[in-house]
Amino acid sequence: MESKLDAVWRRVSKAASSLTGLSPVILCKPGIGRHSFSREPGRRGTPVAKEIEGEWKGEYQIFGTPRHVTLKLANDGQNGATAEFVVVGKKVNNLPVDVVTQEGDLITVDSHQTGISYEGRFNKEANEIKGTFFQGPIELSLVLHKSK
Repeated sequence: MESKLDAVWRRVSKAASSLTGLSPVILCKPGIGRHSFSREPGRRGTPVAKEIEGEWKGEYQIFGTPRHVTLKLANDGQNGATAEFVVVGKKVNNLPVDVVTQEGDLITVDSHQTGISYEGRFNKEANEIKGTFFQGPIELSLVLHKSK
């Protein structure tokens, strides 16, 4: 399981990557060694649990404008999971997703081309993924609910 400090380092590296355009970004934690996070060459996704496959919807606001989010997750055999990540505000944005991972209850969806990612924890009892939408240095709370 990822510690809070590891999660912070990963978010900082993602923000640095999207701002500088460097690939990969290497961060060092004193006494621990080098860690390479975002935009790792050859980074592979993982499958997601059966109950996480499907369509999820949520909404967030930025600068007073609501954004509607649809995330469709599906397993693709040996290639791990795939995602359709659509954000609708003033226009429809189909985000290109290059990596989807699940580690325990943590789901991560990365669109390196746009500098956007989503990290959330799956809550089976509530049937929701509660997480954070990242766009460069901007972090917004985003709760996704399974569509019926």
